[in-house]
Amino acid sequence: MACSSVKMASKSGCAQGQGDVLEDWTDANRKAWEIEQAWSLLEQSSPTVYAMRNGWRQQRYEQQGGRCLYCRQHLIRSEALAKIPNSLTLDHVIPLAKGGPDTFDNTVAACHACNQAKGMLDLGEFSTHPIRLQRLTAANTPPERLSADEKSPYYSKAALDREVRVFFNERERFDVHEYSVTEKWILVPAGKSKNRFGQPLLIKLWGHIRVQYPSELDDLLRAGALDFPPMSAASLEQGG
Repeated sequence: MACSSVKMASKSGCAQGQGDVLEDWTDANRKAWEIEQAWSLLEQSSPTVYAMRNGWRQQRYEQQGGRCLYCRQHLIRSEALAKIPNSLTLDHVIPLAKGGPDTFDNTVAACHACNQAKGMLDLGEFSTHPIRLQRLTAANTPPERLSADEKSPYYSKAALDREVRVFFNERERFDVHEYSVTEKWILVPAGKSKNRFGQPLLIKLWGHIRVQYPSELDDLLRAGALDFPPMSAASLEQGG
């Protein structure tokens, strides 16, 4: 981008600059990979180290409400699914390769996708990373269709636990049993009427539907529920 905006820069200069950046990036990621491999070998050879890091991972998982600190997606605790995007990992906020301490205070629970994408980046650099932003948006966007009926294929306990706010024609409704954003309808009780099973009789209303979660992003961090190093916490909050 910088090369294309400067008319005096030659094509060879741009190519050389891009080559230097690519080489630096490759070296940095190779170094991060080597450190990660070293830690894996240490964990395998030392049960004490493995138990310690596993304890940190589980503690951070509980402190963060089972969500990745970076993208807020729900984490999956399963060694059999260790390489899927949402699998639980332990990440060093300040990378070890950049002199970060291997202490509990410098760790967070993160999904495999964010952990891999962050690599050697610090929080300021990773806060605007495309992968983080993409996963952050997905995690904080309610389903396009949601039902409160446990038997429905559109039922989602995770979404309902976050108390989705439903706006019908720009007025918030508190009696919605099901909605569809794309089809533009909501199901609400028809007064106090009940069907033969004793359940509320529902009617369908058509109109503009808008849904959102009530809490802001990184609510755990803003609430001070996590004990990260001050600089790390501040950097992430500004980036989020």
